[in-house]
Amino acid sequence: MIPHTYPGSKSNRLRLLSLLFLSVLLVAGLAGARIGARADQEALQLKPTSTGSRDAIARLNAKQADQHTIPAPHTAPTEADLYDALKKGCFGSQSDRAAADALYRGVLRYDAVEQVHYIPYPVYGYTPEDIRASQAQTKAKVGINEWGYTHSKWSYRYSANQPVQLTLQTSITMPQWTATDPNHPSPPPFWPSFYNALLFHEQGHALIGEYAVALMRLRLNAAGAGASTNAGAICNQVQSEMDILNQQYDQATNHGVSQGARL
Repeated sequence: MIPHTYPGSKSNRLRLLSLLFLSVLLVAGLAGARIGARADQEALQLKPTSTGSRDAIARLNAKQADQHTIPAPHTAPTEADLYDALKKGCFGSQSDRAAADALYRGVLRYDAVEQVHYIPYPVYGYTPEDIRASQAQTKAKVGINEWGYTHSKWSYRYSANQPVQLTLQTSITMPQWTATDPNHPSPPPFWPSFYNALLFHEQGHALIGEYAVALMRLRLNAAGAGASTNAGAICNQVQSEMDILNQQYDQATNHGVSQGARL
């Protein structure tokens, strides 16, 4: 059978061509929308869904450093700026401490800085005397001399044509009130204020650790091409300065007593 054809009029053919052209554009637009949506979804997947650890964020920043994902501060801080922020952060308010922490993180924006880890140890009793007696027996087993203890350490590594990479690790050992008497299932009323004051004091030691690593970064930057060669000497010098600062901080606060950590 020979198929029948209907040539139609010229205007009909133009309409058909126009509809065909619009259909092609519509299909192309939908395809582009799908591609764009998929690209947006993939881009969103690259963004962290939670704050995560500082080292994970730092690795992402390091990979994207050439894209300037983290803007540099308008004015590079000096050693005096770091020290001034430390004094305010150790002896001032929580906002002063947060400002110092932000300054140090800005200096270390391409370095891996670990989160602080808390290590509890048990204490018992419901009166100050009983809790002190319990802590006196426990602290020797834990290996500390005071109510709390903060340990900060850092490491560095480097490779050819790469900046020295710093890593800060901080642990804070704190007492944890533990119920042993069914008649007293909750901590005594004075415990929360004592604990919070002690924690504030110990976090000051942690801030000194951040200050020290930020200070080391400034000095490594100042060393320029000789940073990798001088990293060990710079690290030892900063460690000595940090030890002195921790001693001065404890002396000035009587290990946190003047900040409210009195039991």
